[in-house]
Amino acid sequence: MSQAAVGSKAIQIVPERFTKTYLQWMENLRDWNISRQIWYGHRIPVWYCSDCGETSVAVEDLKICPNCSSPNLMQDPDTLDTWFSSSLWTFSTLGWPQTSADLKTYHPTTILETGYDIIFFWVARMVLMTGFALESVPFRTVYLHGLVRDIGGKKMSKSKGNVVNPLVMIDKYGADALRLSLVVGTTPGNDTKISEAKIEGQRNYINKLWNIARFILGQIKDSRLEIKDLESKILNLKSPTLADSWILAELWELKKNLQKYFKNHQYSLAGENLIE
Repeated sequence: MSQAAVGSKAIQIVPERFTKTYLQWMENLRDWNISRQIWYGHRIPVWYCSDCGETSVAVEDLKICPNCSSPNLMQDPDTLDTWFSSSLWTFSTLGWPQTSADLKTYHPTTILETGYDIIFFWVARMVLMTGFALESVPFRTVYLHGLVRDIGGKKMSKSKGNVVNPLVMIDKYGADALRLSLVVGTTPGNDTKISEAKIEGQRNYINKLWNIARFILGQIKDSRLEIKDLESKILNLKSPTLADSWILAELWELKKNLQKYFKNHQYSLAGENLIE
């Protein structure tokens, strides 16, 4: 099922070339040791009775042995591999194993956005686990991004001192500037470069949009006017000038292009088209 889901396009991987990577992993599966000897993670829900030797599995913590009622139980000290826990994400967050309203409504998820470097560790395992638990796919589309590198294309690290801290950038330039910087100039499945100068440049552009919007809203006498009403008024101008007609034609062309780019997951082209 896990291979067929991608092969039949029940799950679409963007960009397409990573479909081959996914299928290669699935064709060469090996046994998976899901226990880890680390202090953080979900404890394995298995208890051992020291009196009768019974091994029990339970959702809730056991206080007594289900077999002999002895209180001398010891939970397995190991934790689950983090990829095992996270592979349950799409349905465990929606009330599973109960068939909740949210599970019926929101599963499968429309799109999963993640890095190409964990296509096997996370994506493939989510497909496997969801197929086992629900006989379904976890999502319809997988959009893969690349790694974020410094302006020289090198991997960021604290020791190199080349880290662009997103929290600092948000405080300094705003979240939208960071978002646009990560989108523009980026193609699916390829690494991207980022720098503070790029984020600052996008902040300057966003400020222009803000000023345009503020000017327009300042010219509107009715402060209660909603966006949908504003669009209706624009479309029904009584005596549009040549400039009005040109501006509106450009606006509708931009809207059409953005809708096309978003539908095709061409987010960089959408950002570039907006800026132009």
